Amino acid sequence: MAGRGAIKSQPGSAACSYEGFDKLTSSTLKRHPKMELNKTELLKLLSVLEGELQAREIVIAVLKAEQVKQLLYPRKAGANGAASSDPWAALQRDVLNAFDKRFDVTSVRALHGLQLHHLEQLIALHRRVQARNREELRALEQRCAKLCRELEEERGKRAQDTAQGDNVTFLLEKEREHLRHEVDLERQQSRRLEKELQQANEALEMERTRQKQMVLLLLAERKRLIVRIIQERQRGDQLLQSLKDEKARSSEMVEGLEEESKRSLQMEEELERQAADFEMERERFQTQVAELKAQNAQQQAELERLRLEAERLVPPPAPAPLGEGVRSATIITPASAPAPTVRAAVPTPTPPRGVAVGPKVPPSATKATPPTVPQVPPKPTPDRTLVKKPGVPTTPGTPGIASATGTVLRPTPPPVPPNKPVLQRKDLGPKPPVPPRTVPDSATQGGVQR
Repeated sequence: MAGRGAIKSQPGSAACSYEGFDKLTSSTLKRHPKMELNKTELLKLLSVLEGELQAREIVIAVLKAEQVKQLLYPRKAGANGAASSDPWAALQRDVLNAFDKRFDVTSVRALHGLQLHHLEQLIALHRRVQARNREELRALEQRCAKLCRELEEERGKRAQDTAQGDNVTFLLEKEREHLRHEVDLERQQSRRLEKELQQANEALEMERTRQKQMVLLLLAERKRLIVRIIQERQRGDQLLQSLKDEKARSSEMVEGLEEESKRSLQMEEELERQAADFEMERERFQTQVAELKAQNAQQQAELERLRLEAERLVPPPAPAPLGEGVRSATIITPASAPAPTVRAAVPTPTPPRGVAVGPKVPPSATKATPPTVPQVPPKPTPDRTLVKKPGVPTTPGTPGIASATGTVLRPTPPPVPPNKPVLQRKDLGPKPPVPPRTVPDSATQGGVQR
């Protein structure tokens, strides 16, 4: 009813058609209080009501806009710029003059003009909206008039059907009984579904209880597994720590073995180098001994020749006559001078650096035997191997020491580790020739005597 009153207040609205439609509808409902409308009629009535509500909302929006316009801009200023007689405008002017010392009438007028421009734009917008609403309202009135005509035609058809007989009433009663029976069936089905739902709820509750027990068991099992995992993790940490310790110890052992193998290789190289030096010294000494033997043989031959010449040159002594009164006589024969002793010049060997030298032998004990060269005793090891060179006799009485013509003792190297580094042998290069040594006078005292 409020919507219809709002539409009547608008100029040029078609309120008469709405009033006629309301009267027709109300009279129809009064004559047929149990009238049943089909879907098409209900949609038509709904469209009519929707149009009325939309028109009412449009009218309310227009009224609100006019009220806001009157509150914001109550009256325009005069054409000659004179002050307005509106108390609201005077109050605003007084407030601006009271709180702003730099009050500028021009800026205020410009502001008012800008606001007026915005208001005019808003009014133009509302006019366009109003024109569009009028067009929609006109179209809605046409639809409503058409709907009224259709409703009148439908009412005439219904009256004609009712006048024709009571067949429709019988059919409706039969349909009502059928619907009532269907309603009873639906109620029974709903009760059955409620029972099934209750049974399903009970089964669900039992399943929920069983699931709860299973969850509790799983939680207990999880707790036990977590404790076991923690224990296994601690044990694994201990095993890892012991493994790290074993690895560190094995790495230390490997480093020690590598150092020992390097040291043994260095010692072996040193021994080989010394053996080569001793072999060269032995060959040189053998050459010198052969030369000295030849020289000694020559000197002995010369000495024998000189002794024979001396014996030949010395006359034999004449025998003294023995008288009768001489009982005994001593025959003194001049002793021949002892043959000079020629001693072979044997050089004194100088031991190499780092080789221990034994006690000195007195010159009287020196003979024409080949000199022995002492060797450095190797470092005592758990297992030593005697490496004997072909053609070199072993000097008895001196374990672990070999002469220039004797045996060279070498220690057995330790076991080679799997990660032993490959050491390149140092290139010693050609050794410089050994200069001839001078034979001191004391060395000639041990020569070969006649």
